[in-house]
Amino acid sequence: MSISLKFCRMTKNYKINVLNFSFCAFIILFTFACGSNSSDDDSNIQGSLNALSTCGRESGPLTIMPLGDSITESEQGQNSFRRPLWQLLSSAGCEVDFVGSRRGVSLGFRNSNQVTPPNSDFDLDHEGRWDYRVDEINSIISSSIETFRPSIILIHLGTNDVFQGQSVSSTVLEIENLIDTVRAIKADTAFVVSRVIPSSRNTDKIASLNNEISEISLKNTSLSPVVVVNQAAGYFVSDNYDGIHPGNSGEQKIAKTYFSAITSFSN
Repeated sequence: MSISLKFCRMTKNYKINVLNFSFCAFIILFTFACGSNSSDDDSNIQGSLNALSTCGRESGPLTIMPLGDSITESEQGQNSFRRPLWQLLSSAGCEVDFVGSRRGVSLGFRNSNQVTPPNSDFDLDHEGRWDYRVDEINSIISSSIETFRPSIILIHLGTNDVFQGQSVSSTVLEIENLIDTVRAIKADTAFVVSRVIPSSRNTDKIASLNNEISEISLKNTSLSPVVVVNQAAGYFVSDNYDGIHPGNSGEQKIAKTYFSAITSFSN
């Protein structure tokens, strides 16, 4: 909208005839109809980029949306990787705000109420959904992006797709579609996409999924960076408390990998 308004302000310095006035009105109405829901104005984009490049030390806090399934949400009795990640970012002097429509951890089943983790001394907000596949996240994510407008989204998705018999190719395509959906709402969002942690189930297909997830880095742009991180590297099934979900050691490893990716934007 800034381009149309600049043109219309410019015409005010001259004798405005009916044609100029009508053209300005058309441009403004066209912008609202076609562009206002798909992009941010220049000042908002610059503020978001400044927050990203300074880890939130300038232009307000860096808004981070932890987005995923139960590995992101965690369950009663666990803190989730979000706590050690928050601690690492805080210790590094970053000003961050975790955002999302969920707050706390799960009771261990789909769409359960949220409960307080054992240690609640961190930002509890997130967008983790127990048992959700990527396509299910895609169907609900738009409202959260509109509401919270994250600077960075941390994506750890695909495990449930494997468990529920979805193909590797369709799962990767749905992650790419998720990125496109977010960009249509907030064009300058940065993404950290995870090669998922190992599981005691479907080990071969999890490995195949991780190989294909690496290709998502091709969606990287200067305005909307996409970084793929390998959460599987140095991670063992024994780091999970039940073979699937991260225990304390697993939470620490996931947090360190995400921390390195987040702070790389400001290096």
